[in-house]
Amino acid sequence: MNTTGYVAAAIAPTIALAVKSPALIRNRDSVLLRCVCTLMALAAAVLIGAAPPCVRAVNTLTGVPNFAALLVYCLMTAFSASCLVLLVHWRGGPPARVRRDSRNWIAGYTAVVLVLCALFARGDAPVERPRDLDTYYATEPFIREMIVLYLLALATAAVAMVVLCCRWMCHLRGWPRAGLLCQVATAAGLLGYAMAKLLAVSARWAGCDTDYLSTRLAPAMAAMSLVVSSVGYILPIAGPRLERAHHHWRQCRSLAPLWREVTAHTHTRGRGQRTPCWILPSIQLTDLETVIADRLLELSPYGDPAVHTVARRQALADGLTLREAEATAAAATIAAAVVAERAHQLRQHDGPRTLVGAAPAYRPFPAAHLDLVRVAQALSSSSLVDEARRRAHTDAARLPVT
Repeated sequence: MNTTGYVAAAIAPTIALAVKSPALIRNRDSVLLRCVCTLMALAAAVLIGAAPPCVRAVNTLTGVPNFAALLVYCLMTAFSASCLVLLVHWRGGPPARVRRDSRNWIAGYTAVVLVLCALFARGDAPVERPRDLDTYYATEPFIREMIVLYLLALATAAVAMVVLCCRWMCHLRGWPRAGLLCQVATAAGLLGYAMAKLLAVSARWAGCDTDYLSTRLAPAMAAMSLVVSSVGYILPIAGPRLERAHHHWRQCRSLAPLWREVTAHTHTRGRGQRTPCWILPSIQLTDLETVIADRLLELSPYGDPAVHTVARRQALADGLTLREAEATAAAATIAAAVVAERAHQLRQHDGPRTLVGAAPAYRPFPAAHLDLVRVAQALSSSSLVDEARRRAHTDAARLPVT
């Protein structure tokens, strides 16, 4: 995998860390948030540290050939321990047991890191290998043991993650369950990474050359695993927000026919303009409902109770439910009122708009008393609305122009 792939994969854990950091600042005593942020920081560090330019820079800066490989191995080991500790805290339980399990995993993987450092110091790896150190030094004493140890530690962590997640998954639903499924996928990817590396190293021991498993397949699996892990920890927070945003967006689309109907002939600045698409869907929906409610109040004096009564009776006769008939009748009355208002504006174009006489007692338009989505659907699909609109045009054409 090239440098671009490593950097692109590091974006996901970096975003996850940015999303979680404000919550950690507000709740610094939260062990769970500290675990999540540590995990995301380690994931980003592993991906950046494994990029070949960074490997060369670390080796040059330290003056020790292949020191970057030891650093990446230690970071991967720490990432494995962080995953297990986070799952222990995420699952919960008696505080004493949670603390005991966390200390055991941390102590075990800290020992692994210390042994990795001791083996690297004892071994001999003078030739810098930014991409294929695992297979190049597969037969070198102490370096060989270091490679196998870190891969076995990673595989152990992956198996433990799968066991913990599968035991806990039956107790979760919704977005937390989706996040846990992502952790299972992460564990499977890390296990595949470790197995691919071990197969390549074992092939070198047997005199075969399957280096592509270590240099091509394994890095891609590790990168994807770290990305999926980051997504899994974001989902329980971002999922409900995305679901609400999608619901608001669908509401906006459903109300669009009603908005177009009531704003078709408005001349007030901004009244007939939709909120820009880059604005949050909740704000778009609020603006849309506000404009519709204001326009329904303005149209209420032009509402004809007879139109509402006739449309409601015909809708019930056509087999619609009571709620559907009420929405269809309101839509027909609104469509006729828009035509009546437009005709009144044309007759009064030489002066300010004035209403002659008192407004009708029947006012079917206040938005709080209407199912706006059903009204919008009736406006775009009901033949009764089209009929009411045609009758309103016919009645407006009969009125004399002053």
